[in-house]
Amino acid sequence: MARFPAFLVPLLQGLRLKIGLSTRARSGRGMQSAFNGNTRTARNLRIPVMFGAFKSMFGLSDRELSPQETLQRIQGGALVVDVREPDEFTHGSIPHALNVPLSQIELRGADALRAAGVSVKTVDVVLICRSGTRSSTAIKQLKPELGPHGFNLQGGLMAWVGAGLPVHRGHS
Repeated sequence: MARFPAFLVPLLQGLRLKIGLSTRARSGRGMQSAFNGNTRTARNLRIPVMFGAFKSMFGLSDRELSPQETLQRIQGGALVVDVREPDEFTHGSIPHALNVPLSQIELRGADALRAAGVSVKTVDVVLICRSGTRSSTAIKQLKPELGPHGFNLQGGLMAWVGAGLPVHRGHS
C-alpha cells in the first residue's frame, strides 16, 4: 500500500475489507478478471473502488450504490445500463445489462436511454462502467431526466467482480 498519513491507514484497511475483495485479491497475488481474462493486481482493483468509497463517505457523490445495494435494486426491478463502449461490453457485464455508451449519452442525453428502451422517469436505473468514473459522468449528465431514479455502481464492474457477483459474457 502506498504511504498515507498514519491516521488514514486504519480507514484504508477497513475500506479494503468492507468492499468485499476476495482474499486472493487482498493478498496482492492478483486475481483473474471476470470481464476480460487479464490478470490484475489487487492494487489496480482496489484504488478505484476505494476512491469511490471516499467520495461517498465525504458526500462528494450523492447517488452511489455498493455492489450489494445494486444487487438489491436489480432484484427490486431496477435496470442496469452499462456505459462502456460496445467492444468492452462484449467482454462481460452484469447479467441483463443494456449497453448505452457514454459517447451516445454525451451526444443525445436521455434520448440515448429511451432508444434502448429505458423509461427514465418510472424505473430505477443503475449506471455502470469499469471503475465507476464514466458512469458517474453519465449520472451527472442524466440527473435532470433520471431524478431520484438514477444511481451509479460505486467502483464499477471491478467492485461487482470483487464482491463475487455474477458477470455475463458475450452480450451483443
